[in-house]
Amino acid sequence: MPLVFAMNDESESDHVYDDRFGISYEYPQSRYQRLVRSGELFVYYRGRKKKGGGRQPQVYLGAGVVGPVRPSPREGRLVCEILDFQEFESPVPFKDAHGAHLEPNGGRKGYYRPGVRRISEDVYERILGLGGFPPAPSNAAEGLGTSGYADPGETREVEDYAVDVVTATLAARHPDAEIEVMARNNPGFDIHVRRGGEDSFVEVKGTRRPAALFHMSEGERLFSHAHAEDYSLFVVFGINLAARTHAGLVETPGPVAAPRVSLEPRQWVGEVVELPDE
Repeated sequence: MPLVFAMNDESESDHVYDDRFGISYEYPQSRYQRLVRSGELFVYYRGRKKKGGGRQPQVYLGAGVVGPVRPSPREGRLVCEILDFQEFESPVPFKDAHGAHLEPNGGRKGYYRPGVRRISEDVYERILGLGGFPPAPSNAAEGLGTSGYADPGETREVEDYAVDVVTATLAARHPDAEIEVMARNNPGFDIHVRRGGEDSFVEVKGTRRPAALFHMSEGERLFSHAHAEDYSLFVVFGINLAARTHAGLVETPGPVAAPRVSLEPRQWVGEVVELPDE
């Protein structure tokens, strides 16, 4: 589940942490080690206490992805890197226009005291939407239809946009190359680049999320390893279909694997091989 990182001028507990906005986040190991995991999505929350005294509005400041976690120089603490961070154009108030907390339990006494807390996918998406990022689902990086499942038409639009962006990037980089966009669902790669008698294979992922997150089949992952020397993964993120824009483009050459890419299994394929006796 997504997380909220409290980014306070002064913490409610009066503890001081070495937090670097958009770069790294320090937290107590004993309390939050199981919550803060590499690859988790999060939003920044700024509390009401101001440095030196006084109060300020409680707001959400931006969103990112938890990166590698390491021990802090301070005993009993951990530090995680912040990846793919994007600050909201304007801070998002912690209550909506009707005075309701964006986090449903926000009215409970002491709710905002923890430095790290979980929120639901719906709350996360709502905060991002209010921050200027288009909504995105928990089980697909492109979009949800009104039924709660990925909208096939919109998914194709996101994929096509991402392929167009990467194709243009490759054409500018290799003006003499033959660049072929493969048929949809081609196993292993989306773009075939031929230049100087050499072939290279490009897999393209597109997402409306403000971070370079993607979904990959096991077949695609294995292909990246089998053709590691001639393979690249491109992720186009922060796609706005209406404006035909995107926040960024990242390229990862070689096999899709740590430490450059964080992979986490989200689904298992199972088969019952031994039936119970009747």
